[in-house]
Amino acid sequence: MLFRFLILVRVCAAFPLKCPIPAQRSIRARGFCQDPAKYSCLKNDLINGYSENCTIFDFLQPGRKHVLRGGLDADICSFERYQPWPILFYTNVSTNCIFLKSACNEEGQVVYDNGNRNTDITCRCDYTRGYDFLNKPQNPCFCEPSKEDCSCFLKTCPKATDKLSSDYECHQEDKNLTVSECEAIIYQRVNTTRNKSIMEYISMREKSSNTAYFIDEPLSYIELREGETVTLTYELSAKKFPVSFLKDNQFIPETTSIEKMVAGRSKKITIRNVAPSDAGTYYLRVDGKRRIDSSLTELLIYPMFTSKIEPQMCIEGNKLHMECAVYADNIEVQWYKGKQQLHDCKNMLIHKNNNQHMLTIEKATVGDSGNYYVKAGTVEMEIPVTVKDMLRRPLVDVTIMEGLDTKFEFETEEENVHVQWFYNRKEITESTERRQISRLQGRVHTLTILQTRLEDSGKYSIKIKAYDKIVELNVKGIV
Repeated sequence: MLFRFLILVRVCAAFPLKCPIPAQRSIRARGFCQDPAKYSCLKNDLINGYSENCTIFDFLQPGRKHVLRGGLDADICSFERYQPWPILFYTNVSTNCIFLKSACNEEGQVVYDNGNRNTDITCRCDYTRGYDFLNKPQNPCFCEPSKEDCSCFLKTCPKATDKLSSDYECHQEDKNLTVSECEAIIYQRVNTTRNKSIMEYISMREKSSNTAYFIDEPLSYIELREGETVTLTYELSAKKFPVSFLKDNQFIPETTSIEKMVAGRSKKITIRNVAPSDAGTYYLRVDGKRRIDSSLTELLIYPMFTSKIEPQMCIEGNKLHMECAVYADNIEVQWYKGKQQLHDCKNMLIHKNNNQHMLTIEKATVGDSGNYYVKAGTVEMEIPVTVKDMLRRPLVDVTIMEGLDTKFEFETEEENVHVQWFYNRKEITESTERRQISRLQGRVHTLTILQTRLEDSGKYSIKIKAYDKIVELNVKGIV
């Protein structure tokens, strides 16, 4: 008897994880994460694959993408993709930079510039084969396919012997053109033999000798802390062209804190001890036959001091208190008056509370006036301090004849201050029949001694807060 057996075998085959395409990303996020907004799928260099996550959520500067190397790390966009400023690239959007570069593969098109990680490719029409732009682009030499129509058409010149120039103008074929706004296309024979019987001729555009282009540029967005140093480096294809560095469309001169290096193809500008005034938009301008500018770099400067001290003014004898804050509590802060560093002493207290730093002078004097500085790292802040004399009109010694009335009088800077009078260090607490204490208009204070006697001679003094002043009364007898 013939038996037949049917064997069923279940096979489970694993496949490597791939991140979902944009159309499927929201579906995967809802199925994988409780909060779909936090879903991310990133390239993981440690496993040479991809990893999904529901907690990592961050963004990077333009021209870069996130990858996993134990934690979040930055990597530049791949050659075929780019990410322009000011779009923020979030990890929950894609594992790749947002935009795919355009392709110059339509009829008559050739590549003008391959772009970089921040910009799209640019195209031009191949004038050597008679093609011109169907619609004139913003730049007469090339167009941006992501922003405008780059279609080309076969242009017919009035004369059959005429040829298109690099500026897409019809000229006689044998005419020697020495001035052209657009650079020339040069065809170069490249041997790409895949076997002995096949030869290809590949046309490629080379930059002409009178034009430079950028090989590398700084990031589009750089954040710095006041006092740090930054160097912007631009790599050019040629070194012979004059260049200039600009900030907010203004030429940048060299100073003690700004240094330029323009020798060779690498052009650098270094700004030491950056200040908030250094924030702005920077770029490099190359002045060849055709002027070109680099991509823009935005510098954002965060201040060292999160709170500042305004110019100080106080009255002699009062407490002088200055307080500021720095952005972190581990920054060393020092106080100076002029060039002399200040330290704790009997009348001065220097202390801190986390990132708050204080200097207190318990009893200020006129000699405490001057320019004070608080220094954090390489950043210092100046505080002008003015201490006014307690008295607008001073108390002075008096010499008088016996029997006449004596009057001590002075005027204070402050109104309605409490004044104590003393005679030979003993306080005069109240007016008597012969000694009268008065205050006029809130500032003028007087002590009047009626029918002065010889025994009234001696030292008289006043005390206002921490301020003391001693004068002498000299009574002359009648002979």
